[in-house]
Amino acid sequence: MSLSDRTTRNEPGAVDRAAREVERYAMRVDGPADADALLDRCADARFVLLGEAPHGTSESYRWRAHLTARLVRDHGFDFVAVEGDWTSRYEPNRLVKGLPGADGTVREVLDSFDRWPTWMWANWETAQFLEWLERHNRESSEHERGPSDAVGVYGLHVYGLFESMGAVVDYLSDEDPEAAEHAREAYRCFEPYGGDAKAVVWALNTHVGDARATDMEARGRLNVGQLVREDNPPEDVELVGFGSHAGSAVAGDEWGAPTEEMTVPAAVEGSLEDVFRRAGGADRLLLTDAVDEDDRLAEPRGHRAIGVVYHPDREVGNYVPTDLPDRYDALVHLDRTTALHPVEVHPDRDRVPELFPTGL
Repeated sequence: MSLSDRTTRNEPGAVDRAAREVERYAMRVDGPADADALLDRCADARFVLLGEAPHGTSESYRWRAHLTARLVRDHGFDFVAVEGDWTSRYEPNRLVKGLPGADGTVREVLDSFDRWPTWMWANWETAQFLEWLERHNRESSEHERGPSDAVGVYGLHVYGLFESMGAVVDYLSDEDPEAAEHAREAYRCFEPYGGDAKAVVWALNTHVGDARATDMEARGRLNVGQLVREDNPPEDVELVGFGSHAGSAVAGDEWGAPTEEMTVPAAVEGSLEDVFRRAGGADRLLLTDAVDEDDRLAEPRGHRAIGVVYHPDREVGNYVPTDLPDRYDALVHLDRTTALHPVEVHPDRDRVPELFPTGL
């Protein structure tokens, strides 16, 4: 039987019982400053993957920024990997690390992003985090760390990297064997290194949560969360999901469409978001190992997944059947979210707006 077939169908009393379990297991939080229990859990891990749902919400970005700053500052995490292109995300990396070729302000670097959806990283929430990281690296270099040890930000998307490298070497082997050897030497920089490094990853829930705990497995799909868990000891990996009951988000109605602030309707009855809403309508943090296997909260339920393309009128199709304790190590529920703040909608082009909600 597939996970979709086993997803809870709102049996009488099941949702209310699950809500009572949320009240029992999940702590109320007023913001990321209340997340010490989660940070303590993540402190000794090597990989902390922070999700996001929906895409385009200010609260998700600010939570991730705050958690990442604490992991970097207090627990020695070495770099941040984000859902985005390697090449375009390397410019912010130059800036925050103070590398040769770095030029301009954080805002000017974010302005250079021209691949849709630009708002995904060209927003004030990201700008605030990058400014913090630049300052952290600068202050650290004045004491114990130099530029080579500074904390960087890198894009995860390197499409067809090894296939492309192999094609270059194959071509040169026939046309210019000496050049082929030079290419092989240059490509050795892509061999794994930094085996003791500690990473924070930012991506959508569908990339972060273990695919084996969703219907993705039945469709033959893998994701980052599953691969990281399979390749590392359990104590080295923490997968953190996010959820929201209602509010607003930034998205487009099709790929490449203009940015819109869209209303996110109340969660579908019986979904994880609905269960958390019924537990008092508060923001909550759940460490999923508190959930017992015979709890209603352990039964598969729909979990909202809104991406960069969104149609609120098709809300029922935005839910992924989810076995919560197996998909995440922790879940942050944000009862109401507000839309992300794209940089282009603000007149001040040089700094975070004075009244922008701060968290770092």
